[in-house]
Amino acid sequence: GREEGPGSRALALAGRLQGRVPVAVGVSGETAGTARRFACQLNENTKIPAFWAEVPEFGHNLISGFPRGVKTAVAPVFFLKRASGETRRIRACTAVLESCGARPVVVRDEEGGGVLELIALGDLASWELARMRGTDPTPIPTIDKMKEILAKS
Repeated sequence: GREEGPGSRALALAGRLQGRVPVAVGVSGETAGTARRFACQLNENTKIPAFWAEVPEFGHNLISGFPRGVKTAVAPVFFLKRASGETRRIRACTAVLESCGARPVVVRDEEGGGVLELIALGDLASWELARMRGTDPTPIPTIDKMKEILAKS
């Protein structure tokens, strides 16, 4: 088995995302950029659709789609760097998601590395999920195809 630490956390997170359409949710002004990067890493490395949003907006309009949308196997991920600030709003979002059958995941910087720790965890999780799916993260045929089409126009 793997030892405790970032690698095992990434593997566990990848396992939670297997077979789902992830929505990485960051806290505005704190981890929104981290959530965006994580969704992009999942798109490019794992070759799956993944999206990102940020609190507080997630708790306004986007959350409205979950009571019916949860049946499409969406797995929200909350990146939370600090215990204060948006904790109350994230707890409220989590409660609403759980009430409609979703199983949100709260991811914190457990090693004290802040946003950089969360970025590394997201990057590692995207590679672990690619490995689980038997996907090579390095080729980017869809992006190459886009560039080819754009070059012709």
